[in-house]
Amino acid sequence: MTPLHAIILILMSLVFLVWAFEMFRMLFRISRRADEKLNETGGGYFTWAGHSVSSYAEFFTSDKTRPHRRRLIALTILLFAVILAQVFFLHTPG
Repeated sequence: MTPLHAIILILMSLVFLVWAFEMFRMLFRISRRADEKLNETGGGYFTWAGHSVSSYAEFFTSDKTRPHRRRLIALTILLFAVILAQVFFLHTPG
């Protein structure tokens, strides 16, 4: 493995770890918000599903979560860029 291979692999790993942390943080926030709504209103499974969908919609439309959404979008783009860099820079003609 050349040093360039190692650098790109380490970079890809770091970007993926940060992306995964942010994604799970987002999912846990949405789930927690849906549970809070369910505890406020009560109800069964279909009520929970409705609260879950509304919590996702709130996350994707609320001004309060805009910085978090932008960070996730930027990390996703960066992750794709690192994957493409691996394809283009580490491609060995065969």
